[in-house]
Amino acid sequence: MLDAVSHLDVRTLMVVLLWGNMLSAVLFLAYYGTVSRRSRAGVIYLPAKGVQSLAYLLLLSRDQLPDSISVILGNCFLMIGFYLEALTMLSVIEELRPNFLPLTIILAMCIAGFVASEHIYPNSSLRVAVASICMFMILIFPNLRMMVSRNTTKFKRLVGVFYTLLLAVLLPRAFVAITGGLSILTNSRIQTITFMSMVLILIFGLPAYLLLIKEQADQMLCVMATTDYLTGLPNRYVFLEAAERVFERSRIARQNVAVIFFDVDYFKTINDTHGHAFGDTVLTQLGRVIRESIRPSDLSSRYGGEEFVLLLPDAGSDSAGKVAQRLRDAIAHTIFPGHADFSLTISVGIKEGVPEKGDTLELYISQADTAMYSAKRSGRDQVVEFDPLLTYACDIT
Repeated sequence: MLDAVSHLDVRTLMVVLLWGNMLSAVLFLAYYGTVSRRSRAGVIYLPAKGVQSLAYLLLLSRDQLPDSISVILGNCFLMIGFYLEALTMLSVIEELRPNFLPLTIILAMCIAGFVASEHIYPNSSLRVAVASICMFMILIFPNLRMMVSRNTTKFKRLVGVFYTLLLAVLLPRAFVAITGGLSILTNSRIQTITFMSMVLILIFGLPAYLLLIKEQADQMLCVMATTDYLTGLPNRYVFLEAAERVFERSRIARQNVAVIFFDVDYFKTINDTHGHAFGDTVLTQLGRVIRESIRPSDLSSRYGGEEFVLLLPDAGSDSAGKVAQRLRDAIAHTIFPGHADFSLTISVGIKEGVPEKGDTLELYISQADTAMYSAKRSGRDQVVEFDPLLTYACDIT
């Protein structure tokens, strides 16, 4: 098997890489144009394949072009192509704000080092060694991030492991070049294995990128389907589904459960006075305050419009009252850039107790809603708890 591998022609493998990269760009463009126009990864992947194709074309033209073009420019283009491909990986790993700076610094150091080595000691073996090490450094960075990133998935980790195994051959290639002599078009076992690894990366890369982008899109759809887009809180459907389970567990365990229902005071006036864009900003800030004011076990949601609901498991009247007051105070002290004189208040209703047979989550929410309207009738900007014995809301502020 190894003997058969060693007889494969390096130039032929480079031609395969040239046309393979061009074909990958065409196929990706067809998929990208219909599926993922907004994907940052897609925007970068296409020039990555184009630059790599140009790099292999220059390297194959070594006999027809001066070394300054075919060798130096060809290898620099190859590094840039791999750099762009690595950026694609980072865009998939870090969907929101990928940090390209470390990889850009690595690319700059690699190109500077390669060009400097060509001017100081223009030796083909040194050239192969430096190029191999540079390409390994460029591509290994995103693969390590893909394997160890906090937000990685099993599929991303598998892609990272596979790429790393294929890239590992670049290091023994650099060692062989330094110790035994090697040029870019030398037919040898290590050369053939290296370029076959590049071919495998090419073949594996296209479906891997498409699947990674699809996984990214599926995650975004999942977030959109379960999260309120302004506040970042779970939407009403997700909240009710989770709250029903918590409510039922509280009934079985005979534990207190509390529902907090609150509404932004004069929200219509806020929209009419400051505009709907600022009204959206208010809701966004409310989502942040809520997330920072509740326990990990508590559930929250934008229930509708400017209304919010929280479910607090294992929380009595005192605990629920403290959470409500903390929310009220935090919201009252929230600063809105560009609106220094603006202040926000909320009216809060609470229903708490040990769920009895026949009690429902809808009943608790309804009674908390009743208490909230009592707070509004009493002057707003206060917390009111529903009294189930007296069937009316009592002020606890």
